[in-house]
Amino acid sequence: MTFVAWDNALLVHVDPFDEHHKHLIQLINETHEKFQNKELGSELGKLFEELIAYTSYHLAAEEEWLEQQQYPDLEAHRTEHAYFLRRIEELHREFLAGDVFLGLEVITFMKSWIINHIAKTDAEYGQFASANNR
Repeated sequence: MTFVAWDNALLVHVDPFDEHHKHLIQLINETHEKFQNKELGSELGKLFEELIAYTSYHLAAEEEWLEQQQYPDLEAHRTEHAYFLRRIEELHREFLAGDVFLGLEVITFMKSWIINHIAKTDAEYGQFASANNR
């Protein structure tokens, strides 16, 4: 069973960010599957690290593009990203400290935040880009 299903309603119509979002959802699903299969060792830890690293890469790329596009809500967007990164890194540290059951909280938090962020905040820059033919 898929933990997070891709939905075309999440398309922001800005490449490569739609591909980034699909990849993030794939990583969340892989992480959830490892957790469900009770693969709580280094395999799950490595997948968390990959998920966090890719998320950091994506958010930085998105912010750079938004800056180039002179997106008017860039600072609010950056603030959301910064909150997310702080929280996910905090949860990851707790997981590494031995709270393996925190893994599900990390996965659930990422699912909720990413889906909501894409559907609302990223959709706004998609509309901006479309209106400005970018």
